[in-house]
Amino acid sequence: MKFFSEDKRDSVPGYMHFGKAGRGESDERELDGGRDSLRNKKSLKLQTDEQQNDIRLYYRALFRSWGPQNWWPARSRFEMIVGAYLTQNTAWTNVEKAMANLRSARLLSIDGIRRVRLADLEQLIRPSGYFRQKAQRLKTFISFIDQSYGGSLARMFSRPTSQLRDELLSLNGVGPETADSILLYAGNHPVFVVDTYTRRILARHEILPGQASYEEVQSLFEKALAPLAESETCAHEPSSQHLAAGLPEAPHPPSKVSVAKRTALTQVYNEMHGLIVGVGKNYCKKSQALCDECPLQPFLPRLK
Repeated sequence: MKFFSEDKRDSVPGYMHFGKAGRGESDERELDGGRDSLRNKKSLKLQTDEQQNDIRLYYRALFRSWGPQNWWPARSRFEMIVGAYLTQNTAWTNVEKAMANLRSARLLSIDGIRRVRLADLEQLIRPSGYFRQKAQRLKTFISFIDQSYGGSLARMFSRPTSQLRDELLSLNGVGPETADSILLYAGNHPVFVVDTYTRRILARHEILPGQASYEEVQSLFEKALAPLAESETCAHEPSSQHLAAGLPEAPHPPSKVSVAKRTALTQVYNEMHGLIVGVGKNYCKKSQALCDECPLQPFLPRLK
């Protein structure tokens, strides 16, 4: 409204109705706006297509270099779930110590966590840090699965992905990364897990900004990787293949969970998350980026 009130053509009665030039300019502005909108949409689509293509290139390069990652390292689905809780805010080496304590005490099961006293559970998982919070959260999960699914993981994982994800997110101490890890690795649901390494790599490669939402990052990866589930047959069969020489840390050995039968799509999501962890831990570090040694070095923006 301000534009037209300051336009001197408004002082001419009937100008917009009968003035050919006036009507033409108005129509042209509308057409230009439409063209700009269309160009923006095309630009956004092009950007999205380029981003998705980058993700596919990264997957192929990493998998070709390192092979299967054997994620998640666990002997059972419940052990994987416990690991997802314990790995929050700590290194995996600390989680392994806590898991070993639970295994030695013969408590690494739904019934075991159900019957152990809270104080005893706290001490057993103490190496993982934040042990009081994590012990209570594990107890909360057991109450949830008992009340909602009769203590059955099979019944729980038979739920539709989106519904079960909402239920998991409603539990104390379960955020998107933990929920999606449980869904993908223990439940074989097709969701991509976004972690700190993922965000760091995307930001440094100028694919998405560091402040991009979890959902935005997840959506990009899921759209990008879906076509690979149909074409990358080599990535659909878990194996004991070791990483190529040069990676500082060896991959996890195959476990009952990592070699479990799953769909091609969940396997691709599984592999990509494990590959990203390898990049983040060994090359794309928080304080120092060892780009020259990283398999993703050729894809850095300055080298494109």
